[in-house]
Amino acid sequence: MTTTDHVRNATMLRAKDFYNAELREKLESTEKGKYVVIDSNSLDYEVDASLIVAAVHLKDRQPDAWTVSFEIGYESKWATRPRRDTSRTETSARDVNDPLGKKVAPPAISRSPASLDAEAFYNAELRAKLETEEKGKFIIIDPESSDYEVDSDPIVAVVHLKDRQPNGEAFMFRIGYDGYVLNGRPFRIMG
Repeated sequence: MTTTDHVRNATMLRAKDFYNAELREKLESTEKGKYVVIDSNSLDYEVDASLIVAAVHLKDRQPDAWTVSFEIGYESKWATRPRRDTSRTETSARDVNDPLGKKVAPPAISRSPASLDAEAFYNAELRAKLETEEKGKFIIIDPESSDYEVDSDPIVAVVHLKDRQPNGEAFMFRIGYDGYVLNGRPFRIMG
């Protein structure tokens, strides 16, 4: 077993012991089916129905966290390393979509009014301000409220905007790139 495996096992064991001793009784009666993410260093934790949201909120408080996550109330749901399925044969998208090797134009994507509003808001209000300081980061915009979040990690930006605008519709752009994220158009991520 490598040193990395020992560290991983110790991290998981510390978090699991903390959960069993301090959290099991408190969480399993009211939060079953939700996710808990535990920092095995500080023993800080976050509970949410979304594993990603819980992890982002914990990382906001504990940036250097060594996290262990699992679904509350299901002992077998402790996080483990993913294993590659070697029984599957890999088929590339080119083999499936393009058997003759021809270049095929992507389908036209119709633009929603909200997508156009998000792009207009970005161009009019944010582009000049953000492109010099935040180039390469992602911006998530809710065009209805004109609320937005900027981060180098698009998932973190989405979670933070969703915390403020839970029913909002949001679109993602990459700051400083005309191609944005998807075929030169904002990419819809919530709604």
